[in-house]
Amino acid sequence: MTYVAVLGTWAWPDDEDDRGLEWWQPTSAFAAMLRARGLDPVLPDDPFVWSGDLDGVPWLANGRDWEAGAANLAHYLRGLLPNDRNVIAHSHGGAVALFAARRLPIRRLLTIGTPARKEVRAAARSALQSGHLGAWLHVHDASWDWMGSLGALFDGQLRLSRAMGLPGMTDLAIPRIGHSGLLAGGTLADGAWQRHGLYDFLIGQDGHA
Repeated sequence: MTYVAVLGTWAWPDDEDDRGLEWWQPTSAFAAMLRARGLDPVLPDDPFVWSGDLDGVPWLANGRDWEAGAANLAHYLRGLLPNDRNVIAHSHGGAVALFAARRLPIRRLLTIGTPARKEVRAAARSALQSGHLGAWLHVHDASWDWMGSLGALFDGQLRLSRAMGLPGMTDLAIPRIGHSGLLAGGTLADGAWQRHGLYDFLIGQDGHA
């Protein structure tokens, strides 16, 4: 089974020495963890990338990086067979994936730590109504964290949960995973992926359509 990784905001390597170590790169510890479970990057020589720039902050970032990233992701996915459109998206990479899902079908979408922002949930609602999401599992820390607080502040709302809470998808709260703990690779992350059925979800053995 193959997957496409979608990085979150500011997930580019800091310098040349870090290249290949970021979770979304095919040579990372995370990719090795998934590979050991029969999940491979769909195009290891050409991983998907978008700007990863700050978006969704009205008074600081006025670009449309999520939409631009979504257009690029849709183009990337369009060249794949439908069964290869299994997406793992982290943080605001989930926004990019959900905006892309309004354009074309995604077989399986696993979002990790994606803030439940108003425009993100609106895009998700549209993608779900169009039938473009075969199955969507949204994973987040069970506690309220600083990233969620900022997202709520930017939206002018008070939300006490990172859950998306939309019909046609599944929310999964896992204690003490932080914002990116599931993407670290290694024994702890692998155990969490097994316990909570994340491998099975991507492969399609979880009972979802």
